[in-house]
Parts: sequence; C-alpha cells; structure tokens
Amino acid sequence: MNYTIIGAGAIGGVVGVALHEAGHSVTLVEANPDHRAAIARDGLQISGFRESTTRLKVIAPEDLQPGQERVLLAVKAPHTNAAIDLLKGKLAEDGFIVSLQNGLNEYALAEAFGAHRVIGAYLTFGGFIEAPGKIRYAGEGSFRVGEVDGTISPRVEELAAHLRSLQACEVTDNIFGYLWAKMVVGAVYYGTAVLDRDVLDIYADPDAIRLLSSAAREGAEIARLNDVRLVDVDGFSPDAFADDDPARIAASWDAQRAYWGGHTGGVGRTGVWRDLAVHHRKTECSEHVGAITRRRGNHPTPTLDRIAQCVAEIEAGTRTVGWENLAFLA
Repeated sequence: MNYTIIGAGAIGGVVGVALHEAGHSVTLVEANPDHRAAIARDGLQISGFRESTTRLKVIAPEDLQPGQERVLLAVKAPHTNAAIDLLKGKLAEDGFIVSLQNGLNEYALAEAFGAHRVIGAYLTFGGFIEAPGKIRYAGEGSFRVGEVDGTISPRVEELAAHLRSLQACEVTDNIFGYLWAKMVVGAVYYGTAVLDRDVLDIYADPDAIRLLSSAAREGAEIARLNDVRLVDVDGFSPDAFADDDPARIAASWDAQRAYWGGHTGGVGRTGVWRDLAVHHRKTECSEHVGAITRRRGNHPTPTLDRIAQCVAEIEAGTRTVGWENLAFLA
C-alpha cells in the first residue's frame, strides 16, 4: 500500500520505517530542511528500542502531489491547521487521514474533510529527534485506531494490521474515549510540569493531589458534556474524578505512582517540564488543555484555565517553573 506520512519526527519516522520494512511504499513529508536533507543523504537512523538505518523517500511539503491514498498525520497539534491547508485537494477519491497526534485534532480534520475521511489513533509510545536524520525511539506502548463515528470498518482493520509491523495495535469502536482520557491525564501532567519537582514527589503532596484531582475532574466533566465514554488509561480512571469516587480516585493515583515508579526508565519528570524548564520552548498546552476547554460550553474550568495561564506565562518568560506556582494554581 502507499502511505504518506506528514511529519518525520519520532512518531512519523518510527512508523514510517516499520511500514517500509513490511513492504509498503512510504513517503515522508518533512518541513525542516536540515532533517529532510539528512534523511535523503544518509537514511533515517533509529536508535534505542529499535536500531536501524533506512532509506526512505522524503519530500518538502510544497512537493506533495494530489491523489494521496493513506495519509498519516504526525505533526504537533499546533501545526494541524497548516497540515489541513496542505492536504486540501490532495486526497484521492477514497483517501483518508489518520491522526497520530496528541490532542483532539480529529474534530478539526473531520470538519475540514468529512468524518468519513478521518481515522483516529491513540498511542503512548514515543521518542525524540536526537539530531537531523536521527531519532531516538523510547519503546512500545499502547496503540489503538478507530473510525471517528465508532464503526468497525474494513479499512480500519486493514490499517491496524499494517501498523502491527511496528507493535501490537488494536481496533476500537470508542477512539474518542481513549483520546479524551489521554487529554485528561495530559492536563494533570501540565500541572506537574510547572512545579519543578519529580512527579512522584508532587504526588506525595496532599495539596498538589487536590489540585491535580480538580484538573482531572474538570476534564472528565467536559468529556461527558461532549457525550464521550471515557476509558481508563494505565489504571487512571477519569470517570472516578467526575463521579467523586474516593476509592477509585485513590486507586488512580496509586496507578500513577506505580507507572512513574517502575515504567519510565528512571525519568522522573515529563517532557513538558523539559520543554519549559530546560529547553525554554513553547509546549502544546494551547492545543491539549485548550482542546478540552474550548469544548466546555458554559461549564466552568477554573483549574484548567489556571494551568493553561501558568504554562503560557512561563513560555512568555513572565513566570518561572517552581513550587510556588502551586498556590497560584490552587
């Protein structure tokens, strides 16, 4: 099959290599000229959980031609609108787009191209670009794909089968349940990122747990307002917070402690924290936390609003990462 992958970062690159090795025709579309040139010259080098150097076709966005059959979208959420503009008029008659992104970008894609042309994906694996042409792959995680209307179609079954060339991949009839649950957990992580302590230390503080529980509750309530059937993520149950169920809330935090204590290779802080405190660069908060709050209607989300404000001020340089931000968030 012919696959076009928009964005040759960690997700797009690793998936592209796996599909290529499985015998599919893969074209990477990459905007960064240095990364694109390195891939064209030396091949795409994967290290970490997977080791390979693969020659793949790579083009600039402006060279993308009409007639695209299967497009995997792997750009960061703030670049979704640019990708939509790029893909207008470029899909084949039966072509479709699969969002491999973080966020709730399937809504915008369905509005632009029609729900019948969009497949959602929930994934928890990742990595990062070490240097132009070089990707560090962190290893396997959860992987599910599903039609946005909840049907189990032949094309989504076929897509999942192809993606299993990378790792286990399941088909779901509730892709938005997974995507929203991931955003609720993500909102919690944005809250931890502004506090400048290891996640486990933050989870040990009662005031922080109350604050983060409030963020989870608001996110879960907004999901329900949007008729989403939330699922549990690695033992973390967003529904528990919306239901104000103390036992399940406690179990959710225990699951998070187990996750951070045993499944992160010794890494104690999120990538969002590294973006803010180390790299001093913008995060995707406006498209992650913002994706929730933009669909809240008249429902108040004071905790999520303050988390978004705090992140924005750190990005702008008017606030620093630190424990004192807990009082502001609360």
